[in-house]
Amino acid sequence: MALEPQDKKEFQASILHFMSFTGGFLIILTVALSLFTYTSATGV
Repeated sequence: MALEPQDKKEFQASILHFMSFTGGFLIILTVALSLFTYTSATGV
């Protein structure tokens, strides 16, 4: 089943949107995790 050019463009756009969303989420998660480990390490 071949994708039409229009469908392929929308598919790539949705993948790009999904990747940017998960990328930002991962960055926030990493920062929060490092902050948590830093405060717990200095707190102890």
